[in-house]
Amino acid sequence: MDAPAGGLGEDVLRQIARLQGVVPDDFTPREWIAATPAGPRRLPPWVQALLAVRWSEGTLRTDDEFEWKVWLDGGPEVEDDLITQPRAWFTIGYDDGQFYYVVDLDDIAGDDPEVYRVDHEGDEDDPAGDRLSTVLDGFTRVGPPSEDDAFGRACAAGDLSAATEKLAGTPDLGPLDDSGLTPLHLAALARSAEVIRALLDAGADPNATITRHASTPWRFLDGDVYTSGELLAGATALHLTLDHEAPRKLYDKTPSLNIVRMLIQAGADPNATDSAGQTPLHFECWGPGGGTPEFTSGTQIIGLLLDAGADPNADSLRGTPLLRMASHSTRDTVTEAVRLLLEAGADPNLEAGDGTPLLRALHGHQETIRLLLAAGADPCRPTDTTSWGVQGITPLHQAARSPRGALPLLLEHAADPDVRTRTGVTPLHYAIGAPRTADDTGATEVLVAAGADVNARLDDPSALQETLTAHTPLGIARELNKPAIAAFLQQAGAVE
Repeated sequence: MDAPAGGLGEDVLRQIARLQGVVPDDFTPREWIAATPAGPRRLPPWVQALLAVRWSEGTLRTDDEFEWKVWLDGGPEVEDDLITQPRAWFTIGYDDGQFYYVVDLDDIAGDDPEVYRVDHEGDEDDPAGDRLSTVLDGFTRVGPPSEDDAFGRACAAGDLSAATEKLAGTPDLGPLDDSGLTPLHLAALARSAEVIRALLDAGADPNATITRHASTPWRFLDGDVYTSGELLAGATALHLTLDHEAPRKLYDKTPSLNIVRMLIQAGADPNATDSAGQTPLHFECWGPGGGTPEFTSGTQIIGLLLDAGADPNADSLRGTPLLRMASHSTRDTVTEAVRLLLEAGADPNLEAGDGTPLLRALHGHQETIRLLLAAGADPCRPTDTTSWGVQGITPLHQAARSPRGALPLLLEHAADPDVRTRTGVTPLHYAIGAPRTADDTGATEVLVAAGADVNARLDDPSALQETLTAHTPLGIARELNKPAIAAFLQQAGAVE
């Protein structure tokens, strides 16, 4: 083994064997001069041996949540701006997370040399390295599909002809493996209405669930067509049709409206929850709302789900559908989705870990803010949210620092312009304490005009800023060196 290994150590060769690779018996290093940022360098035999490894059929992937596809066959020359230090960098591989695996040809010692993983965006000042055997240990091999996987692969490819041929043989439409994954799940990942219809007509269960958390089922998916993603326990085909974080076909913009309608008509439960408490409605209020410029079909899907009985107040680890949609409130179509949710009974004051829908909407479309306020969203409702170190802010506090002019809207519906956080901070305190260089009186003037108390006392100044000692709005403005705000407050009757 030593002769053809080109100087690779036992730990490295063991990892290569685990990944089903082999250094060819006829490997012989040659005189190979490579370009590097530090000038031309001889390529060591071990690098040549690694680049010569013959890998068995299948793909190498990173053994992490991203499961990037890996190529260990060299790569582009290291550009001058990729790594700040102009060392003798040479690329030995790369992955589809757009990271390069590089070595320093001037600093190679032993039979298990150091390898650096560097982001393609560059600007790595001093990248951290790992031994080659450790880097290889972070990879896994996905083998080629077997004949037993052909039906699942046809469904995942959206191949109606191949799937129909298999259906003629009355295959099992139940789980394909111990994760509970079914052909219908795979057809949903493919967003193939034709294959989904064929499976439903053959008796596929529209409410079949993933039974345990699973990583990307690569045995059924084409690695050149799909991105990686997790499958959560409890997920149904309806979840996967709308889940933009599950394994997804690259560049697929196929509308899901017809598929959602088809699954609902077949009896799919719109309130089925995955292990994170998410219903299909959560996904439609998260992915498309923030990720695509067009959302017309998304509002139609939300309408379909609500008409089928989807709960607009279903909570999850990411909050309610309304909370998630309000986070993407910068488009008219998304505002329409907020309207649909409110009309279906969504509670505008239901808080999750990220605050209330009104709090989340403050940086978005003002029409959405108006809709929430008209539906009873309370701008004075304390939340568990901490912003700029201030705990328990209300939407009114956040609006006092909002760059989009939402403050007047909220004050029209605010019962108390001096509402305090749980630590005693009023919106006026919060506006004055904004960590910005501009001495801007805008929010202060709006609050005072609405009746905010210019002499509201802050019992604990550290609740606003850790090192603050002043207790009153005027004292805070002076301590933070904001003379324009201080002058305005003084004219309004403030005392220190």
